[in-house]
Amino acid sequence: MRRIHAVAAAAALGVAGVAGTYAATRSVDLGVSSAAVSPGDDAIASEAARLDREERALKAALAEQPPALPPLATSSASRTAPAVASGPAQARPRVVYVRPRPVLVSRTSGEDEHGDHEDEHGDDDGHEEHDDD
Repeated sequence: MRRIHAVAAAAALGVAGVAGTYAATRSVDLGVSSAAVSPGDDAIASEAARLDREERALKAALAEQPPALPPLATSSASRTAPAVASGPAQARPRVVYVRPRPVLVSRTSGEDEHGDHEDEHGDDDGHEEHDDD
């Protein structure tokens, strides 16, 4: 490693160390300062009173009966459509599941058109045989 590269690497590590130390001290300072600031008793009391008012309003709204629904509008389309009965008097339509035709996938088996497995070199495994004579 050349000397200039070693100096550059050392400088980069030094800058990273200083930045990490600065970030660590800033995060520790944030934890201390946020613990020191707390809302006053007056703010807590006013928020509790507001929440109590909201709770009473929600309970009152829950106790009220909803208004009556308006009658259903009848249109020409709804008069011609048959009504669906939920009782056993009207038979439900029969549902028949029909399986889709199977998907056929054609894969080649690696055989050539003559059906033998030998490659162009004459052997079965694809490697040439060498005589070391």
